[in-house]
Amino acid sequence: MHDSVMFKNIYDKVKAAFPEIKYVVANAGYKIPYICKQVPDDQRVPVLPYITTV
Repeated sequence: MHDSVMFKNIYDKVKAAFPEIKYVVANAGYKIPYICKQVPDDQRVPVLPYITTV
């Protein structure tokens, strides 16, 4: 199962427990359109790095 499949369930729980959060930090596996739209729609800042190898 891809990481992003579990995002909504976990994100909803985190929002309920910590409504004051301003930044959502996750690895590049969570960088999908739904997440990149949902987090800003909730007035939070997504921090989703893209890591490249040399």
